[in-house]
Amino acid sequence: MTDMLYLEIVPGAWRPERILTMDNKKQTFRTDNDSVGQVRFDNDFFCSWFDGKLPRAIPTTRPGFWAKTIELWHSQGHLAVGEDPCDKVGLDVQLAEDHTCPMFLGMDPAFDIEILEQDENYVTFRDDTDILQKMHSKDFDRTKGLFENAGMAEGMSHWLEHPVKDIASWKAIYEKRFRPNMEERLSKRWRKKLEGLNGNADAAFLKGEINNFPFFGTFGMLRHLVGAEPLMYMFYENPSLIRTILSDMLEFWMTLWGSFFDKYGNVIGRVHFFEDMCYKGGPFISPDTFNEFLAPVYTELIGFFKGNGVTVFSVDSDGNAMIIIPELLKCGVNMFMPLEVQCGMDAAACRDAFGELFLYGGMDKRVLNQGTSEIDEELNRCFTTAYKKGRYWPAFDHSIPPIPWENWIYFTRRYKQYSASSALVNKQ
Repeated sequence: MTDMLYLEIVPGAWRPERILTMDNKKQTFRTDNDSVGQVRFDNDFFCSWFDGKLPRAIPTTRPGFWAKTIELWHSQGHLAVGEDPCDKVGLDVQLAEDHTCPMFLGMDPAFDIEILEQDENYVTFRDDTDILQKMHSKDFDRTKGLFENAGMAEGMSHWLEHPVKDIASWKAIYEKRFRPNMEERLSKRWRKKLEGLNGNADAAFLKGEINNFPFFGTFGMLRHLVGAEPLMYMFYENPSLIRTILSDMLEFWMTLWGSFFDKYGNVIGRVHFFEDMCYKGGPFISPDTFNEFLAPVYTELIGFFKGNGVTVFSVDSDGNAMIIIPELLKCGVNMFMPLEVQCGMDAAACRDAFGELFLYGGMDKRVLNQGTSEIDEELNRCFTTAYKKGRYWPAFDHSIPPIPWENWIYFTRRYKQYSASSALVNKQ
């Protein structure tokens, strides 16, 4: 495996970010004989890790945070407005947006936001993807009604109506708002960066990632357009509509990215699919339904991207995905996240069951609201079980809810120790 890309490390934050691997971005570690060494998190490092070699030190990933968490720390005086809680505690690996390809894959033009009812507690409105929802007023103030800001909300909206109900409503959206104009959808900044490479992409540019929420996935995209409950019925009552939506979106993605690769070459290293197709008890759909409707899309897309130099195919799904992961593997997926602990996704069990899959996540965020002994126990569990088996990056399974500041300080100090010292792991 060559030209390993960076790995997305902010699940749930819904903004493109990556690890910088510049020369000054090194991390120290302590060896078994107590000497000090350094590791640089470059493409060779990730390639080796992804292929199964156990690193002597790993990046300390920066989680996302609930908006309420940041507001709490502001009110308590721990953070200044605009101050980053990860910068505050000195996490070693910095993030930037420069190398995630900002190709917009959503509705363009977007719908106008339309407020239907509003009082001091709730706002009922149609968002920019034409979903009718009822949202807490404070959350509407945070998000401005934009779906791309959904991660900033404190609570879940009450979803009242979704835009696609039949073939006519789908075609009205698709034909107007999913036009594969690459030059219009690719950001000017990234286009300028690519055009300055003079054909020497591998030498001058770390390969980027394709990732767009929620319109780069199969189940996740369908659920957004149709609604969760109506979609469950639609698989049985109107399967032709589902096939039409998937076929149209497959044509949109391949036409758009085909134009991109024709012009810029093989500068993408990872494709990331948003799905959220599972809940605590298992997947929302059976493996048979996945294989009938979604697997053909995965197989064709992954084959297309492999032909254009992509090597890593990751899926983001909450819930218990144990019985759907084998089907994803058959399609060519080779990375999975976030391993939601409270749903039974144990990293060590996943590692034993799916040895070829690179895993990310699997640390229970709930320990941050407990005590130092629980935090230590969780770190020890992750770093001395699945991590030692290889192909596993211990990280939180979701964004951080409101927690005591002192627990955040304690966790980050101990997490850095585990991540930067092979002795801590290997002497357990």
